Amino acid sequence: MNLQDQVIYRCIHAACARPLPRKVNFCPYCGTGQHDGVINHMHVARPVQAAYVAPSLQEAAAPLPAAPPAHMAQPPVPTPPARPAPPPAKPAPASGPPKREPVRLRYWLLALGVLWLIWIYAKPSSSRIESRIESAILATEECRFNDAQSELIALRMTKATPEQLKRLQAAINDATPGCEKKKQRAKAWTDTETAVDAALAAGDTAKAQARLLVFVKRWNDDAETRKLREQIAAQRAAEPKPEPEVAPRPSSQAAQSARNLIDEAERAIKAGNYKSASDKLETCITMVDAGNRECAAFKVHADKLQRDLDRCLSGGGEWYNDRCH
Repeated sequence: MNLQDQVIYRCIHAACARPLPRKVNFCPYCGTGQHDGVINHMHVARPVQAAYVAPSLQEAAAPLPAAPPAHMAQPPVPTPPARPAPPPAKPAPASGPPKREPVRLRYWLLALGVLWLIWIYAKPSSSRIESRIESAILATEECRFNDAQSELIALRMTKATPEQLKRLQAAINDATPGCEKKKQRAKAWTDTETAVDAALAAGDTAKAQARLLVFVKRWNDDAETRKLREQIAAQRAAEPKPEPEVAPRPSSQAAQSARNLIDEAERAIKAGNYKSASDKLETCITMVDAGNRECAAFKVHADKLQRDLDRCLSGGGEWYNDRCH
């Protein structure tokens, strides 16, 4: 049977814990008192606790030293040296996800630089706002009101001053009537050009001249009307002259008189005196040049305007610009 199986007593010191043959007051190996009230004056300071090391098989099989005589009250001084204290154990790593490393300084500086560039680019400077306002005002002059109004709405969300916004709004309001008039004139010119082309295609230069005269009286003359008038005159000059048997060629004095009457009739139509214009053209047809088609066409136009005027006034309307309102 192994000796360790027969051991009943052991040293109470955790660093020693060696088997003892019997109950003693002090451990013969480390000198530790084995029960309360027993103090070893030679070992007042307790030895440093060391990690327990189990005895090897050779130490366990070695014979125990002989027990001291009973008359000896003081145990022998322990010979084995104190074991060194074990190194402190490292704390176990905390459970959970690994900690992120702190962001380095150069990355912070890089992010600040990018933000600074973005701020400089997006900063609405006063010069940029003023440039946008000038562009919007130019759009109103070109009658692009949708673009100008959209820019005005966008500028209200910037640092534009109330004076700048008010100036742009005033430009939009001032340009609206003129653009509306331009729009109406463009439509009237399209209708006039279509009517004149149709009259010229039918060979009726007098009707084309009368239709162009109505447009010029209301919307004034410009490069397009002058060009169309030259086209009418060129076609009139290219028209074949009537045969002498059917319509004798008038003398130069009669042609000049007819031209004078036509000019007077045009001035009378512009002044709104349609009856006077009709009378002059009647004189041209009956007394000066019976075959003058231009006098006849202008007379038809003057009579129509006179009838429209009478109908308008009798209906309680107002007549201006050769139309009833």
